[in-house]
Amino acid sequence: MHSTSDNHRERWGYSFEWTDKHLPAEEIAALRSHVDELGSAAFEKLQALTGGGDKKCPIRPELYTILRDHHQEDPTLESFWQELHSVPDWVDWTQIERAQRFFARYALANSTAFALQGFIRENSVRSTLICNHQLTFDRHLQVLLKSSPGQVVSQSRISCLESSRLSRGSSM
Repeated sequence: MHSTSDNHRERWGYSFEWTDKHLPAEEIAALRSHVDELGSAAFEKLQALTGGGDKKCPIRPELYTILRDHHQEDPTLESFWQELHSVPDWVDWTQIERAQRFFARYALANSTAFALQGFIRENSVRSTLICNHQLTFDRHLQVLLKSSPGQVVSQSRISCLESSRLSRGSSM
């Protein structure tokens, strides 16, 4: 069910209609080339301090430690250090406090609910239990067949075992 309109898009396995609420292509193109100039300049200075790093060496120096130790030596690094350690104007401390109280109040209940949801839905435990019931059924059938060699195992006995396995698996 594909739309033939000019606004229909398919990207990464997802189909959607482009609306006026999406950014225009010109703004998206501008954002793609927008970079953090101070961050890029600081990164280049840090790489220069480390000598660019040995490409063969799997252990790379930690850039934060180098910045911490050398930020006072360079104005770009100092400016970047100050930006990292200052709180932006848009931070709403009242909202953060409300969120902390909410988290503290409901974190345990939500964590428990998420954990139980994982057990109830089609996650690991259910499939494991069904698999174990299948193994139990197979084991019973093997024992039954080995215990009566030369005798015909009644089809009703196998059907009974099979229906028991199915009922246990579907009730999970």
